[in-house]
Amino acid sequence: MRLIRLGEGPSVISVDIRATLASWGREDALVGGVAVLGATPAGAVRPVDAVILRPTGLTLVVGLDLPDPALKLDAPLAGRWRVDGWLLSRSGESPNPSHEAVELTRVVRDRLREAGTPVPSTTVIAIGPYVGEVRQPPEDVAAGFWVLHPSPPSLLGALRESAHPSTWLRVREAREVLAALFPDRPELADDALTAAQLAAEGFSISAGAGDARRGEALADRADEATVALHRPTGGGTSKSAARSGMPIPTGDAGTASPPGNVPIDSPAGRPGPGRGSPGPGTPAAGGPAGRPAVPSGQPGTVVNGWPGAMRPEPRRSAFSGRLVAAAVIAVVVLGVMAVLAVESSRDGDGAAPDDGAAPEPASVVVAEGTEFGVRGQDDAEDCARHSYGDVQAWLADHPCVALSRGLFHTEAPAEAAVSTSVVEFTDESQAQEFEGLVTDVGRGGISDLVRDGHGWRGGPESFDGAAFVVARSGTLVRIGQAVWIGKPSTPDDAELTALAETGLTLAAR
Repeated sequence: MRLIRLGEGPSVISVDIRATLASWGREDALVGGVAVLGATPAGAVRPVDAVILRPTGLTLVVGLDLPDPALKLDAPLAGRWRVDGWLLSRSGESPNPSHEAVELTRVVRDRLREAGTPVPSTTVIAIGPYVGEVRQPPEDVAAGFWVLHPSPPSLLGALRESAHPSTWLRVREAREVLAALFPDRPELADDALTAAQLAAEGFSISAGAGDARRGEALADRADEATVALHRPTGGGTSKSAARSGMPIPTGDAGTASPPGNVPIDSPAGRPGPGRGSPGPGTPAAGGPAGRPAVPSGQPGTVVNGWPGAMRPEPRRSAFSGRLVAAAVIAVVVLGVMAVLAVESSRDGDGAAPDDGAAPEPASVVVAEGTEFGVRGQDDAEDCARHSYGDVQAWLADHPCVALSRGLFHTEAPAEAAVSTSVVEFTDESQAQEFEGLVTDVGRGGISDLVRDGHGWRGGPESFDGAAFVVARSGTLVRIGQAVWIGKPSTPDDAELTALAETGLTLAAR
């Protein structure tokens, strides 16, 4: 993707948007297209952080700064926004900050229609400084609006979902669209942005039957490089309708599961009591409403706490008394032995007795529509102590501010483990240097929790052969790794790479 910077982005999150777009590289190996940064489209009253024109459509990226980072954001286009359950409060500003993005979208769509250059268009409302989970109504997504934190996997996912392979723009059509939105800009003239450069970004020189196939191939490459966004359910809107620039929704809207961000809540339906144990309200075998079955006998006796139950009159003999005493002693002895065995097992390895089954995760999180069991979490300030190789030596000379690590387990698309690390530095230059170091093969890295001896029974022995991804945002560097459990892993496995990139969203501070 070719970046053309015509001005400064109006929001603080513009820096993260620009960094994410720059990380994809030029030409169409990943997504292709042209991103015009910090310019004001014709008819608009303010600059847009990015206008991304690809052969398969156009996407506006409108940055929006929240007062503080958030774990959860309810963001309907029509209605009050809520941050972590509280109504959004911004002094002197609207409690629904999406109105400006909606109006910019309307202006751009009208301008393209008036110029006779309509293209499928969508809008990304990029939220910062950080948001873990965004919930928006499915009808907003159907109208072509995505609200997300602009991390590399989430923004790539939104572009992938909004791609329209049946539409493939030619170089001439791309110039007409850019001229309609940004007239008389020398940076977009033929001699500054050449036909060869546009062709290298995926735009077709001439129309042909091969364009649709090329669009499908490019979408496949993007699929391999990013995480599928979770599209909200409901409404019955087809994907093609969602991409075609439907009318901007109005009226009140509820909330739904978001595209491209990570729910922090644990979902309903976590494992409860074992199947062999009756739950609350389940009648015990032999009697109604959980009461034990009792034989007939003398009325008015209390049996096991139930008044009115009946039992036979016991025989009183010394022999039967000794048998009862012996039985009681035997039960006590066996109980003590069982307790000692359990405690001994716990003292030995800190785990429950090995019954052949892997222990349940501590909690469950959801990212990109996939459930992940939390197998371990750790925070530290000494990054060098939890690293190896050249990276360890570099961190000894350039101490980090903080390190946060996580270990996760999933069974979709197959049983796999995901390791995450977030390293924070004092300035962006250190973070950039560290990013280059950890992405250089053979230079070492941050130790995952399994390497440090904090795995789980039934989990991977190591992250050898893992798919590995890195993303930087300001002073934070996020690292994601993924391996299969029970079968070999390779770094170029597309499914593992998708899981590793999901780890970038799991690795949220």
